[in-house]
Amino acid sequence: NAWNDTKAINFKQVTDYRKANIIVNAGNYSNTGWAGITQLPAVPRGYLYGSIISLNNFFLDQVNPEIALRAEHELGHAIGLEHNDSQPSVMNSAITDQRAYTIQQCDIDAVKALYNEK
Repeated sequence: NAWNDTKAINFKQVTDYRKANIIVNAGNYSNTGWAGITQLPAVPRGYLYGSIISLNNFFLDQVNPEIALRAEHELGHAIGLEHNDSQPSVMNSAITDQRAYTIQQCDIDAVKALYNEK
C-alpha cells in the first residue's frame, strides 16, 4: 500500500502465482542477519517480472517498526531500485534506529526515472 500511495507504481495482488510478476513469501529463516532478501531475474532494469522476495519472520515478528520497513525496501529492489546511502531513502542498505526511512521523494523519482515517466 505504501508504494501504491506514491502513485509512482501500482501493485495489484493476485491469487494465482502464475500471474504474478513478483512473488512475496515469508518464513522463519532464523537469525540469518537479513530481514528480507530479493532474488532478481537477469532482465534489464525497468522490466518488472520474475522477482522473488523472501521476508524473514524471525526479525519481522519483532515489534520493531524499523524492521517492518524491509518489505517496502525489498519491493523497491523487485521493481529495480538499488541501494541509496547518499540520502534518506527507503533504499538505504541498512535500517537502524537512526536510518529508518519510509519511501522518500528520491525513491519516487527513481521509480519514475526507471520506468521513463515524465
